Amino acid sequence: MARKVLHETNYTFTPSTRTIVIPDHIPRERLVLITNVTTNQVIYNFSDPSLKATSYTPAIDSNNVATTTVVLNYNTAAMSATDKLQITIDEYAESFQPDEAYMDPVGKFRVSQPTSLIDTDFEYGTQPTKWEVLSLTNNKPSAFYDIQTPIAQPSGGTNTFVSITGTGSSRLVTVVTTAAHGLSVGDKFFIQDTLDVNADGWYLVRSVSTTTVSNDTFTYYARANVTNGSVRDATKTFAYKAYNYTGSEIPLSTSSGAAFTASSTTVTATTTNAHGLSIGDLIYVSGTTAASSNPPNGAWEVKTTPTTNTFTFDVIDAPSGAITAVAKSLTGRPGTLSVHRPFDGGVKFTTGSSAPGSKIIRQTRRYFRYQSGKGIQFSTGSMMKPVFAVDLISSSSTTVTVKTRYEHFLGIGAQVTVSGADQTAYNGTFTVTAITGPKEFQYTASSVPSATPATGFPITVAPVSWFGGQTRIGMFDEQNGFFFEFDGQTLYAVRRSSTDQISGIVAATQGSPTITGTDTRFSEQLSPGDRISIRGATYQVQSITSNTELYVFPEYRGQTIASGGIVSKIVDTKVAQSDWNIDKLDGTGPSGVTVDLAKMQMFYLDYAWYGAGAIRFGFKDERGEVVYCHRMTHANVKTEAYMRSGNLPSRYEAAADAPVTKLSATLSNVATSMSVASTVGFPSTGTLAITKAGNTSQEIEYVSYTGKTATTFTGLTRALSNVVINPVSGATGGGNGTAQSFTYSATAPVRVDLYSRQYATGTSHWGSSVIMDGGYDDDKSFVFQAGMKNGVVVPRSTTTRSALISLRLAPSVDNGVVGVFGERELINRMQLRLRQMDVLSLVAGTAGNPGAFLVELVLNPRFNTATGNTWENVGGSSLSQVCYHAANTTLVGGEPIFSFFVSTQSGEASVVQQDLGLVRDLGNSILGGGTTNTASTTELNVFPDGPDIVTIAIRNLSGSGVSSATINGRLSWTEAQA
Repeated sequence: MARKVLHETNYTFTPSTRTIVIPDHIPRERLVLITNVTTNQVIYNFSDPSLKATSYTPAIDSNNVATTTVVLNYNTAAMSATDKLQITIDEYAESFQPDEAYMDPVGKFRVSQPTSLIDTDFEYGTQPTKWEVLSLTNNKPSAFYDIQTPIAQPSGGTNTFVSITGTGSSRLVTVVTTAAHGLSVGDKFFIQDTLDVNADGWYLVRSVSTTTVSNDTFTYYARANVTNGSVRDATKTFAYKAYNYTGSEIPLSTSSGAAFTASSTTVTATTTNAHGLSIGDLIYVSGTTAASSNPPNGAWEVKTTPTTNTFTFDVIDAPSGAITAVAKSLTGRPGTLSVHRPFDGGVKFTTGSSAPGSKIIRQTRRYFRYQSGKGIQFSTGSMMKPVFAVDLISSSSTTVTVKTRYEHFLGIGAQVTVSGADQTAYNGTFTVTAITGPKEFQYTASSVPSATPATGFPITVAPVSWFGGQTRIGMFDEQNGFFFEFDGQTLYAVRRSSTDQISGIVAATQGSPTITGTDTRFSEQLSPGDRISIRGATYQVQSITSNTELYVFPEYRGQTIASGGIVSKIVDTKVAQSDWNIDKLDGTGPSGVTVDLAKMQMFYLDYAWYGAGAIRFGFKDERGEVVYCHRMTHANVKTEAYMRSGNLPSRYEAAADAPVTKLSATLSNVATSMSVASTVGFPSTGTLAITKAGNTSQEIEYVSYTGKTATTFTGLTRALSNVVINPVSGATGGGNGTAQSFTYSATAPVRVDLYSRQYATGTSHWGSSVIMDGGYDDDKSFVFQAGMKNGVVVPRSTTTRSALISLRLAPSVDNGVVGVFGERELINRMQLRLRQMDVLSLVAGTAGNPGAFLVELVLNPRFNTATGNTWENVGGSSLSQVCYHAANTTLVGGEPIFSFFVSTQSGEASVVQQDLGLVRDLGNSILGGGTTNTASTTELNVFPDGPDIVTIAIRNLSGSGVSSATINGRLSWTEAQA
């Protein structure tokens, strides 16, 4: 036998009942001694009858959680539950077990050579070639821009800014560029790093005119009044044209007067389906016309939501005459921001808006391939409570004003912590009492500071507590993975899985929010706010009206399912810090570490998969050593894999996912308390949005409450119209103006959401590392190829890029069969690794006049025509698609990622081969896409609205002595399908 002291410290000790619960399965014959080391008393000794156990229960529950409950004979009533215990046991055999940090997630010693799977330090930028950024509003995408192709920039390039000017008394901003900017009235764009944050953001072009050269000027309405004069930063300001994602529009009627009506400057929108918006959400309105003047086009925010398919917003210029919309007139608008931190080599990103449903995702382009018998470790330096850069802290009596260098994104009610001021009255944890500007807020000190402004360096100010927002860090996507999550109150270790399918089968129509079931039990197995997966895409359950009918947001994106569709429920299993099973990192664990999320942390997560492996969560301690804090095990617990795939991306996320519950009893229109399923996650006082079940014409009411129990909200004030929808401007709004009666139904639950605007969450992160323990083996596989059988005649031109052949991942797949997006059960997430490209050239002309060509491999171009350009399956075991381009097809946009020259003598054929092993692998976007097999002439269905595309393009640089040039292209590649 081998005697040892248990390392587990997360036991529970209840002195009043003499009970100890040990987080391990220990047979009675192995427990030797328990000592209270705080009081220096032995309270259990196997060989002393007076120190025996009166009850002894070892157990392993259905979740594989092992415990041993010991009830002592010794009277511990005078002891404390926080006393430290030392528990000594006998092991059956002598063994050596090193610390967690020296074991890989498979349980082997870390002695093998690891392999780095990605290099992502951010010294010079955000690395868009390796990372994708996505903004969502209530799970629906809005717009994107290409960081490689700015409209204008400070210097260099083909177009720079001449001026960006505000008026001081209005929201109008005028932009002048050195050349034509390429924008039209109604175009969306993103502008960053001006000298006034009110001018930064996502906006709509209001007018286009000429100052010096044709179309070099445009105007837009900013979110608030902009400083009078120039707001152009001569070294930093950039602007980019923005484009809609496929399906980003909120459907509207295109009949005159049906979608929008105006009363002075307040416009009411009526949508075809539930709009899914909350008050304060940001929107774009574009493409509308008004019979007389001033159509309501612009970048606005939602003011009221009286029903599920009506809302109002305020505009600057009152529309006159009937308003007519187009199909894509209404979309969500991002408030998000993702920028480089040049002073310390990091990336800062934020939702930019605390309105419910706002989300920003920053995810690696690559899904890292899990290999059997090995483990993958993810680590990152990050802050979940990013500190503010503070310019000034001053006081007037006990009212303290903080001025930040950048936007703080706070709202009233959030808590901040202040430290480092020489005058101690400034320091401490305080509640934000007022927002006096996007870079200024106030709190009340407990005493009058001894001097103003505050002195000290550095003075640190950081958000510390809030409701209604989350930050997440880990290896995960929308449906699977694991991560740390902080929701403003609690730090969690989380596992996400979508392996459980609900009962029955469903039908769904592309573009419709209605999901109809056969033999389904929607009301029993789902709740409003839950997330589900259908044909690989993620949807939020907006409303349930019966066991066989529910509504989702966004509208169903895949190919129409007449019958037989399968729905998977996405489940986040959260373990709070107080329940971590290795080290709670609250100062009571073996390491003694107390984690502070307002400080820079090194987060560690590693895992073994094969369906039943383990996940570990950890941090680095004060000695720079890894301390694991929680382990999730799955062997002998789950009846299927704990997540769908071991192939995962690295991901950072900031979200305003408000807690959701549902009524458990009828709420009358005069009631001042309501019964709900649960109030977990809701603050003790706050504001709620109550929504009747259904798609359209269902009332929404905003109410406040002053108290809560486990299942009730009390002290209700009904039918609010003065809810703050913009923390900076103080603008207010609400829902239905009349208190409603909400009838309880078990099959059509009434949804209740928290409405909180305390903080627009965000995070700062530095390098990200993904390491394969045991090295990464490049498996042998087939080398797939696609080559042109018929050449394309390429006309002479130094500028025109003629398309030969294109390649992409097939958008969806299952059972080795591919299809367009939403046709098969899974989004295609494989890695496509390019191996080689070949060009065969044949020219005709006069002797001594060789053909000369520039060959380029172009990433994610569009094409001048769709005619004759169709994606077709490569076939065999490949999961890719190829497009053999028709004659006279040319490229628009795209980024050249490889090129070389070819020279061919007249009357001869020339073949040139190039190795593409250094070109990064191709993948898919976060959302997936590719709804058609027709090659795209717009930004739709091309990354980030679909999978990556690569095209071989040719420029014929030959002289006039070459009469014709025929070119064939070929690509070869391998596929990491598992």
